[in-house]
Amino acid sequence: MSDSFTCPECHQSWPYFDVRKKRDPRLTSFRTICEGCCERIKSDASKAGGPYRGEVGSKGGGASSDMAAQLKSKAGRDRMRIVRWLASNGAHGAEDVAKGLSLDADYVSPRLSELVTLGLAEKGPRTALTRRGNPAHVYQLTAAGEAVVSKAEQGRDAA
Repeated sequence: MSDSFTCPECHQSWPYFDVRKKRDPRLTSFRTICEGCCERIKSDASKAGGPYRGEVGSKGGGASSDMAAQLKSKAGRDRMRIVRWLASNGAHGAEDVAKGLSLDADYVSPRLSELVTLGLAEKGPRTALTRRGNPAHVYQLTAAGEAVVSKAEQGRDAA
C-alpha cells in the first residue's frame, strides 16, 4: 500500500491515513474519492434535482422522451378507439371491449379506468362476466363521452 492517497476526482494527495475516504456516489462500482469531493458531488446533484424528475421522459430528450411520447399518443388513440366502440356497442365489460378491438384485456382495463377519471365513461354494476365466469363491471359513456364522439364524427364529416 502506498503512503499517500490521491483522489481520482480532484487529484489532491494526502498522507493515506490522514484523509477521510468515501465511495463515489455516482457509480455502482466501487471507487474511492476524498470526503470533500463526495460532499461536493452530493450537493451538486441535490441542487440540480438529479437526472430524474419523477416523470417519464424527464431527462429531457433522447430515448426516454421518445418512448414517453409514443406511449402517450398510443394510449390516447386507444382511449379514443374505446370511446367510439362503446358509443357503437353500448355498455360492456373490459374483456368484451378488448375482444371487439383486438386488444389485450390487461391493456384495455387501465384505459377504461382513465376514461372514468377523465369523465368520459362511468363504471356500472357488475353485470358482465369474465371468461372465467366472474362478475365484472360494465362501462358506459357519460354525456361528455358521447359529446366527444359526436364532435369527432362532425370533424370527419367536415373533412
